[in-house]
Amino acid sequence: MLNHPTHEQLIQLRLFGMAKTLAEQNQMSDAQQMPFEERLAMMVDREMTERENRLTSNRLRRARLKQPAVAEDIDYRHPRGLALLDDERRRDLLEILDERYQVRSTIITSQLPVSHWHDSLGDSTIADAILDRLVHHAHHLNLAGESLRKLKPKLTEELDPE
Repeated sequence: MLNHPTHEQLIQLRLFGMAKTLAEQNQMSDAQQMPFEERLAMMVDREMTERENRLTSNRLRRARLKQPAVAEDIDYRHPRGLALLDDERRRDLLEILDERYQVRSTIITSQLPVSHWHDSLGDSTIADAILDRLVHHAHHLNLAGESLRKLKPKLTEELDPE
């Protein structure tokens, strides 16, 4: 089978994950017994994984964090929101904002008005420090009106020719 030209073409197309998988499959004796769709699925899956890993690595590099960061350390199950911050998380937020203050932009979105943030953060000393870094030099955009989620059913009803 002429896999060498195919391997080179995958590299030229910058499909590095697929090229690695093809090379690995050529080394496996039982890979030839697998159906074409299964082998192709493995190649596509590897390509997607490689791209996601490369994207995450680039984002971490561009973030220029003072300490090494690993995506595996993120607990995605932890609840989000200012009202749920314990003392450790408040200090973490303060540390992040302190590093970014007057160096990088920070965008915060919330349904809670800024005037209520201090109470939601809990510890008044840390809340003062956090809000000092967030509110100083900030641009506020207060949106008014109904949620578009509430308007969506009405928009689709108007399009129905019933």
